Amino acid sequence: MKNLLKEISFRKMLLKQYLRAQFPWPYNTELKRPIFILGSSRSGTSILTDVLSFSPQLCNFSENDTVRRNMWSVVEHPELIHKGLPNLEKILVRLSGIKSGQRLLEKSPGHSLLAEELANYFVDAKFVHIVRDPRDVASSMLKHAWIKDELNEIHSVFWFRLIPLQFQKEWPTLSPWKRAILRWAVYVSSARKLSGQSDRYLEIRYEEFCDSPKTYLDKVLAFLELEKDESINAQLERVKPRSSFRWRTEDLKDDQLEFVNRVISEFGIDSSAIAMGEV
Repeated sequence: MKNLLKEISFRKMLLKQYLRAQFPWPYNTELKRPIFILGSSRSGTSILTDVLSFSPQLCNFSENDTVRRNMWSVVEHPELIHKGLPNLEKILVRLSGIKSGQRLLEKSPGHSLLAEELANYFVDAKFVHIVRDPRDVASSMLKHAWIKDELNEIHSVFWFRLIPLQFQKEWPTLSPWKRAILRWAVYVSSARKLSGQSDRYLEIRYEEFCDSPKTYLDKVLAFLELEKDESINAQLERVKPRSSFRWRTEDLKDDQLEFVNRVISEFGIDSSAIAMGEV
């Protein structure tokens, strides 16, 4: 009897491996209609997520270390994608504490690098991408030690392979500020691969959200099919335009501004998506 059970278990394992190879994404994921907030670090993803998290319809589970490690491994080793995404779902279900009837709200900026893969796996997921002027993002990044340390690495950052070859060659000679611009471009260009799916992907500008938070919150809630809730509206007082366009007060050199234009062009990013197009 034991040998029979072992044989059945072994054949189940073989069948599972075969099906995974033939149909890498499950047809019926456990998480229903999850919401992913995308965007580069220092782009306003936190404030948007914090405001939305007050909705009783959502379970906010963002920037968890286990989730982050899973994301790093998949970005650095894309051949692990068929294991990494089912593993991500298991982590989210097990650790988030999501209740029956709730939808998961997840914000990890690194998931911008896996936007297409997440959309293919979670077929009923929706994505909100918040985009901030890269000049402000770069300045903000350099005020945070962990990002500065990452940008000071040479050829070992987990997203390095996603940079166009010409910039990889230049990397050792680039200043941390210019490397921050590249980091922004990798995240934004990866997330914008979903821009053709208007029913699943919404893009908003950070500066406009800060300037008219209620208008843009209403737009986000309608897109996500969430009910308006007073507890969410009460959080809008936290959204201030004070951190928009700070780069104008800094003494940026011509070569820095030219580098921004070059990066946007090389990555194929539509400038109309960025801070009123003023780049």
